[in-house]
Amino acid sequence: MPIALDARGLTKSYRAGVGACSATMRVLCGLDLVVHAGEAIGVLGNTGSGKSTLLLCLAGLLGADGGAVRWFGDLSLAAAARHVLHHTTRSDLFRAGRAECAHIHLVDVPIVPGLSPDLDDWIEMRRQSGDAVVVAARSRAMFPPEMRVLWLSGGRLRGIDDRARVAEPASG
Repeated sequence: MPIALDARGLTKSYRAGVGACSATMRVLCGLDLVVHAGEAIGVLGNTGSGKSTLLLCLAGLLGADGGAVRWFGDLSLAAAARHVLHHTTRSDLFRAGRAECAHIHLVDVPIVPGLSPDLDDWIEMRRQSGDAVVVAARSRAMFPPEMRVLWLSGGRLRGIDDRARVAEPASG
């Protein structure tokens, strides 16, 4: 399967305050992520870990400070506009993209336990159609058991090797 989403060396910082009374927080630190067409991955992390920032950068809606994102091999924001659907509400999941091209679905929807089976079906339908899916959540229980899940912490993504023994992030 072709590479749908290829992010290399993404960095993003936020600055708060004024003058000498300010601070900078680096949210993404040289982050790399590759997602193939037909693949679904989960991004797991605590509140404030950068999940939404990551998805906004991957959607081309928020500029990264450094690094690059390619959508089906194309660096242009026009490619992001063509291929990316950024979902922030459950009703967003019903939006259809352009029929003539494959899509990258970036899902940043508050997921309520007990409502995820329909999301699981939606993810599988998208995968089977050749789309790529990235879902952000705070709990491993929100992802289908077979989904590859990455942990976002300290601005970096880390693989989770043994999904059966994944510790839940601390509440926050």
